[in-house]
Amino acid sequence: MKRLRLHHFILGAIVLGAVTGLALHGATGGAATFLNRLLDTLGEIFLRLLMSVMIPLVLASLIFACLSVGDPRRLGRIGGRSLGWYLVSAFLAVFTALVLAAAVRPARFVTAETKARLQAEYQADASRRTAAVGEVREDFTVWSFLTRLVPKNPIRAMVEDPPDMLGLIVFGILVGVAASLLADRTRASFQEFVTSFNEVMLRLVGLIMYAAPVGAFALMARVISKSGLGILFTLLAYSLTALAGMAIHFFGFYAFTVRGLAKMPLRRFWGGLKEVMLTAFSTSSSAATLGVNFRAVAALGVPAPITNFCLSLGATVNMDGTAIVQAIAALFIADVYGVDLTVGQMGVVWVTAVLAAIGTAPIPGAGIVMLGVIMTPLGIPLEGIALIIGVDRFLDMSRTVVNVAGDAACAVWVAHAEGELPGQNRA
Repeated sequence: MKRLRLHHFILGAIVLGAVTGLALHGATGGAATFLNRLLDTLGEIFLRLLMSVMIPLVLASLIFACLSVGDPRRLGRIGGRSLGWYLVSAFLAVFTALVLAAAVRPARFVTAETKARLQAEYQADASRRTAAVGEVREDFTVWSFLTRLVPKNPIRAMVEDPPDMLGLIVFGILVGVAASLLADRTRASFQEFVTSFNEVMLRLVGLIMYAAPVGAFALMARVISKSGLGILFTLLAYSLTALAGMAIHFFGFYAFTVRGLAKMPLRRFWGGLKEVMLTAFSTSSSAATLGVNFRAVAALGVPAPITNFCLSLGATVNMDGTAIVQAIAALFIADVYGVDLTVGQMGVVWVTAVLAAIGTAPIPGAGIVMLGVIMTPLGIPLEGIALIIGVDRFLDMSRTVVNVAGDAACAVWVAHAEGELPGQNRA
């Protein structure tokens, strides 16, 4: 027992939850209803606990990072490297997805009977979750994106559901830069407060993680109980294509970044992220995993200012896994409905998937709405989302793992580029 760590308990809880979900799938009666309600409640409480820490942690971490860096030029260098890496990674991720989807063409394995059955089973759910597509599509322009970077009311940005994370990140950076320009005595007292508050939030994350096995069990059991595993076999070709795209990017570009560029042993990197990836898999939320990622990346030796800046930014703008699944889903649905996309339209998918992923809220299920944003201008029927919605939660769990691992890989590379990894030659 002394050798067991938290990630061992989380992994065991996920497996036990899957078995419990299979037992409850299709079950009726008062006992089954009670157990499902109990699982919903436990899972929701765990998610709420993690999400409650997100906003104060992001703001405190960004302000702390700006104050710790001090030099505006160095802060700009860290920010530029982080954002540049995230953009390059996103474009490579979507390119991989498009090439893979065009080569495999998973729609070939969907029969007319399967298409009709999936639409009948999931059309109502798809319609409910894409009801906001029209509103998002009208507001999703480059100009509106740039405007929303500066929140008119930071308090409102915090309490929105989901919160305006991009606006909060910009606000936090502005506050941090302004604080770094204060007189020494005032800056020191403010920095002491921010540092203490940041440590309190991280300690709170540590306390919440004691409940992670229970939360992971409940969340996994409820997913399997609702959907079962049969849907995975129905859309096996599509699911495997999406998983393959994520695996290529995960073990390709991320591994190259960590081992090839940052010179960190992969065993150390992946080993340090076990708890993070299991939490991401069970919660399907980059935001809910943010606090756990802070602790793990800091344990890898990345300095706190770089950890705080890169992960806070990445939790919102780095959605490589989401971009991969959205691109493959768009091509899959287009192929099912016989919509032939030209090379130019594939390019539109490429760019739009990157931008849509950046604009996707870091919460479970948000990718479906942004998928509609990609499909609408290309004339791909939105009702086609019903074909994939049954497996979306399973893929959501996997793509969240890719998203958070990318945040960590970026932080490690930026620390290496700044010459601040342990044992690194700073000469």
